[in-house]
Amino acid sequence: MSKKLVIIAANINPHNSEVVGVPFFQATVAAAMEYEVELIFTGRSSQIAETHIAKQLTMGENKTVFDLFENAKEAGVHMMLCNTNPLKEPVDAITDIVGSAYIIQQVMADNVVVLSY
Repeated sequence: MSKKLVIIAANINPHNSEVVGVPFFQATVAAAMEYEVELIFTGRSSQIAETHIAKQLTMGENKTVFDLFENAKEAGVHMMLCNTNPLKEPVDAITDIVGSAYIIQQVMADNVVVLSY
């Protein structure tokens, strides 16, 4: 059984708050279940990792996307940004910048399960 989950957020519309939270929720739950979890932002989804955007996007009445980043980080989710989408001020929860080769390497690994949004 695989012990690592890689979630690739590539096509999430930052203006659709109903879907923004899904990869965060699944990543946080998997980390709480003691799986190694990586959440990689690329393409259009990278926009939600910009600090000012993450703080403005709301999830319900009292949560922002910034809060989701913080919750996932506390649960042990390792969050990364693809270098093809540089940001001016990424949220602090982003700990690494990776390239397309890293993403392909993870997707092709036998011991990894991949979810993509």
